[in-house]
Amino acid sequence: MSDIFQLEITISIADNILNMSDAGGEPKSKLSRRDFLKLAVAGIAGAYLADKTGAVDYVSSLFDSKSKKVLTPEIVNGIEVYGLNEKIRTSYHVDLLYDNFDKNFDAKLTPELQLKSSFEQREALLDKNKRFIEIVVSERAYNSFLARREEMGVDFVEWVQMSVDLMNRTTETAKPKVDIATKLLRVVVVSDEFKKSPSKHSKDLDATRFIEEDYRDTEKPGAYFFAVYENENGDVEIRKPDGFSYLDNRKFTFARGSDSLSGKNNILLDFGEIHEWYHMCCDVPDEYYMDTDNSPFKQSTFRFETGNFTEPSLSPYISYMIKYNIDVGRRGAFVDPNQKLFAEDFKNYCLN
Repeated sequence: MSDIFQLEITISIADNILNMSDAGGEPKSKLSRRDFLKLAVAGIAGAYLADKTGAVDYVSSLFDSKSKKVLTPEIVNGIEVYGLNEKIRTSYHVDLLYDNFDKNFDAKLTPELQLKSSFEQREALLDKNKRFIEIVVSERAYNSFLARREEMGVDFVEWVQMSVDLMNRTTETAKPKVDIATKLLRVVVVSDEFKKSPSKHSKDLDATRFIEEDYRDTEKPGAYFFAVYENENGDVEIRKPDGFSYLDNRKFTFARGSDSLSGKNNILLDFGEIHEWYHMCCDVPDEYYMDTDNSPFKQSTFRFETGNFTEPSLSPYISYMIKYNIDVGRRGAFVDPNQKLFAEDFKNYCLN
């Protein structure tokens, strides 16, 4: 018997129950026909999904609005990781998860803020000098990092936290210095069936990024991979991996600190990935120069060099852009309404 046929039979039985009357001619059920059927279908659909996806633990969430089962993360290196205890296999699971994130955000709103737009709510609750990022990762990639921890030195959560810390070190040492910090809010592990990020971009986020593969290659580390070392002074040294430094002698040194970068040796990080996080968290453009032909100066032969921020350093131009965004209240590239493209906004930077 097919699963769909079983559903149809069960719904039909539920319908017949409502048609059964007592001696007085009134339906025995105290629920209305419509409500009873809605409840029956919800329960059956939940059981069906549970049977097909192993999501038995989720079914109670259909009926118990206070259930936190789907929001039971594992704490890995101090970070909340979802999808380890309860697998996230379908859009149903994703909806439950992100609806609860938004409910937790809404619970902090005052009655006055509840009447405001989501943009105004975020502006009121989120620190203007912090940006919050979520990383969504496939089970395949997450497990690959675990399997390769001895080889590569870190698991997935450690790798992401080191990348966030490197992003913050880069911002801290920029000139002019920018008073902004990015925080890794959570990691969400999803089924390999998802070929693009299923994130609903909840209100507590500025940015979300999907990582589908463990693409680290020690034989060919790529143009924007850097390695983290502790030098003889105990400081953090960022340079090309051992064996590749002769091809590229760039080296960046940060003072010894208490973050995840200190005390590490030959850990491969992708500043190209961090570059993308800068776009999403700080709303900076992908331009390496500004052509003033579209500016008030109207000199197409002049280009203002902005610097290449695919390495652990920011040019003064990019630093100023981030500072400007903080001053005008602009957060991430994808979360604020009516964002203007930087091509249209270049004149503000040029004039300032």
